[in-house]
Amino acid sequence: MPELHPALAEFQTALERSGFVVVCHGDYICVRLPLAASVRVHLKGGQLHFEPRFAMLSRGSSLVATPALALLAVGGVAAVASVPVTIVAAFAGVLAVIHDVARLVMTEGATTRLQLLWTTRPPPREALEGMDATSPRFGARTAPAALPEGTRITVPERASSPLPADRPPTGR
Repeated sequence: MPELHPALAEFQTALERSGFVVVCHGDYICVRLPLAASVRVHLKGGQLHFEPRFAMLSRGSSLVATPALALLAVGGVAAVASVPVTIVAAFAGVLAVIHDVARLVMTEGATTRLQLLWTTRPPPREALEGMDATSPRFGARTAPAALPEGTRITVPERASSPLPADRPPTGR
C-alpha cells in the first residue's frame, strides 16, 4: 500500500487542528463533509489534485444519476398511481436534485478553502531542515524603519483627469 507524502501528512494535521474531519487512505487524504460528501486530496508532482465525491460516486456520476433516477421514479409512479401521489413523488424527485446541487456547492467551497489553506500554510519541515535560519524566504521579517522627522513623501499624480464640477460621480 502506498504511503502518504510527508507534506500531505502535515497538511492533514493542520486541517484537523482547524476542525476538519480528515481520514488518510493510503497515498491521499479524504476531507469529510456533511450530506455524505467528501473531497479527496492527492499530491502528484508537487501539486494538489482534488476529487469531489458524493457518497460512493464521483460528483459527475452522481449529478447524472440523481436526476435520471428521479425522472424514472416519478414517471413510474405517474403510470400507476393517482395525481396526489405523483405530485408527492415529483416533490421528492426535486428535493433529491436540490440535495445534489447543495452538495455541489459545498464541495466546491471546500475545494476552494483547501486550496487557500494549502497555499498559505508554512513550508513543510523537510524544506526548512535544509535551509539556513536567516534565509530571506524563511527568515524572520523585520519591520521597515520609521521615516525620520521632516521627510516628505511625494505621491504621483492620478492618471485620469478630475470630473468637471457640473457632472456628478457615477459611483464607479
